[in-house]
Amino acid sequence: MKNDTQLSPRLEKILYLLVNGPSSRLKIQTVLGLPRLTLIRDLNKLILLGKVETTGSGRSVQYLLTDFNPLLATAQFHNLTSEIPFKPHVLDHLHHLLTPLELQNTSLRSFSQAKNTLGEFLTQKEIEHWTIDFAWKSSAIEGNTYTLPETATLITAGRSAKNKTTGEAQMILNHKTAVDYIFTHPPRSHHLTLKYILSLHSLLTYNLPIPPGLRRHAVGISGSVYLPTSNPQTISLALDKTILAINTSPHPIEKALIAIVMLSYIQPFADGNKRTARLISNALLLSYDIIPISYLTAQLETYRDTLLLFYEQNSLLAFKNLLLAQLHFSHSHYFRT
Repeated sequence: MKNDTQLSPRLEKILYLLVNGPSSRLKIQTVLGLPRLTLIRDLNKLILLGKVETTGSGRSVQYLLTDFNPLLATAQFHNLTSEIPFKPHVLDHLHHLLTPLELQNTSLRSFSQAKNTLGEFLTQKEIEHWTIDFAWKSSAIEGNTYTLPETATLITAGRSAKNKTTGEAQMILNHKTAVDYIFTHPPRSHHLTLKYILSLHSLLTYNLPIPPGLRRHAVGISGSVYLPTSNPQTISLALDKTILAINTSPHPIEKALIAIVMLSYIQPFADGNKRTARLISNALLLSYDIIPISYLTAQLETYRDTLLLFYEQNSLLAFKNLLLAQLHFSHSHYFRT
């Protein structure tokens, strides 16, 4: 949805409200506090301009944007029982995921400028700080029981925590190796390739009992009725389309959003999918000189639930809001000058 000089601020407010999905006239009237007749005239004008259309009839009429992206529809978390398969049509809507207002309100600091101001020593300390936070939270999302202080000790001093498995320590150390790689080797010319994805997955799963390469068998999602495709050709095609959507998107944040949700959704590997998705997403941000996201303050249940909304109902809105909030946190918390 683009800004249009012929639209009044009031009409723009209606359009921004409809970005989050279809709405009734009564709801629009209540949220915006507009007189009934004024709202009717405004909605009719937007319909004539081709920016809004209606669905339903009578009292069930809903207003929606003519170019509304179904992935941005509002959804509520439900305990679904029927199995939900992978839906290829999701790949057709990986565009216009950020509103003009979100793009306008996303003021990001330059990573290279922060490095120049901080100097080499402080920059390395901040990278270490970010690495510890990210490795801990990303591993915790995967069920790792290391605490943040234990993660810091493991990364900075190489000492494993007592009463923890060697696999948990290896997962965290692999995160450090992969983080080092994306800071020094972000995707060239902002261009993501399958080879780059495979390389990061290999670093993240080193010395862990996880088969390399794209999977050729079925996998399940713990705690979800979503069933990723088990067809190798479908996996490969979905990856190709996702990479194309990332590389053709004009917005770095949208690229990062597509990468993290779609690699998690496709589940191209036997294991290590979500951690690979988080690293690829951050690698894309770094390729655009944007400070990456640690997800330090994201609640584990919130991260899980918002991703499940995308898995099961193909609603991206909640996860997008989480990503934007964590992006703003990272830019206010790390590499401060």
